[in-house]
Amino acid sequence: MRVALSCLTFLAWLLSACEKAPQQQKPTDEFNRVVRNATPAPNNFVHGTFKLPGYAKFEFEVPAHTLSPKIQGTFKSYVSGDPNQAAKVDLLLMTPKEFNDFRHGVSSEVGYSVPGSSGGTVDYALPATMDQPQKYYLVFRNLSKGKSKSVEADFTATF
Repeated sequence: MRVALSCLTFLAWLLSACEKAPQQQKPTDEFNRVVRNATPAPNNFVHGTFKLPGYAKFEFEVPAHTLSPKIQGTFKSYVSGDPNQAAKVDLLLMTPKEFNDFRHGVSSEVGYSVPGSSGGTVDYALPATMDQPQKYYLVFRNLSKGKSKSVEADFTATF
């Protein structure tokens, strides 16, 4: 019994001696540190009816560090003064470079388009942004010269 008690005492002493020293915290690596900012409110950047003699642009910006931005909305185009007579327009989503090319008549690809439509619904996922915000232009273009058109549109960018 005495031997068992001695062994237990020795084991208790051995276990208490094996306590690990507390680990020191590593300094924060600023490059790999993740900070979650509050999600910005949705941006309803187009809401209403407008005339479309040539083209109309609507600008919005996706904030930096946005993982899953998207643009959603609806539009309907018609001959000005007659909402019952559908008229086809192009809907184009462009980056600043694409819009600059468009303004200067340079033919280039655009990220997203709905060509020759009198209306529809858009639900398009935009690329994630890294450490810089990304500006976009939503452009409605009148396909026919001389005929004035009107567009009813409601578009929101969500982040």
